[in-house]
Amino acid sequence: MITMMNDGCPDEVPLEDTTPPTVNIVHYPIIDITFLTNITFSATAVDDNNVTRIVIYVNNTAVKVCEPPEFDERESIWKCRFKAGRYPAGTLTYMAEAFDQAGNRGVSAEKTLNISGITPRPLREVVPEVTPELQCFISGTIYDFKYYSKTLAVKACEAEVIGGGCLPTPPYTCLPPTYRCKEGGEVYYDTNLTRIWAGEERYGMPGPMKYHIYVPCNKSYLIQPVYQPYGEECPWQGSWRAAKSNFVPATEPYARDYDFYFEPMDLNGPSITSQ
Repeated sequence: MITMMNDGCPDEVPLEDTTPPTVNIVHYPIIDITFLTNITFSATAVDDNNVTRIVIYVNNTAVKVCEPPEFDERESIWKCRFKAGRYPAGTLTYMAEAFDQAGNRGVSAEKTLNISGITPRPLREVVPEVTPELQCFISGTIYDFKYYSKTLAVKACEAEVIGGGCLPTPPYTCLPPTYRCKEGGEVYYDTNLTRIWAGEERYGMPGPMKYHIYVPCNKSYLIQPVYQPYGEECPWQGSWRAAKSNFVPATEPYARDYDFYFEPMDLNGPSITSQ
């Protein structure tokens, strides 16, 4: 809209902000959620102007209000996190809403989260439920990972041996055993690695990171760094090299120094120089 000022010159009046923020919300960890899992909800919002408030809802009840929310300069988004903890087995819904400084309200899609429990066995007498104690652990360091650290988790799955052994007749050839994740076996994650060097936001490099996973004793495990979605971050491209091994035997209850090195994929094709 154009108006005339006292000096006779037209002056342009700014348009009213009517665009609501765009909101998204996710939960962590992403998979294998049981009634023993500590759940975190993470909401993000983007807007032309400042986002002044983000509200997280679980089962249609406001459980977290960030006013003002945290602003991430690196990603140019506003964030709100809620460490919810454990929920009983069943299904819950969650969503988020955000408000900008003009009062516009944006709402995320409502999402559903299924939480698994333990299938009861028929017993003649009621046995009190016991929470398993995870006394053993697997730990190590992640090196050379240049992507955002929140996109990285470390997975430990119960392992089983396949193949291997020696032939009973000459020349008595022996093959090493191979391992895989046991079907229906237990799986554990570290989804919040500890940064050794906290210069990620300033320099865009996570630096080395420590992981630590508590697991039941007397079992063997396969460990593997895995991608976990975070905000607008893209999946990283590359492979992992285990410094010692990615197999932890049952005879090592306190497994330390199971380190991994990230080897990025070479995205530059070969060049040819003619003379």
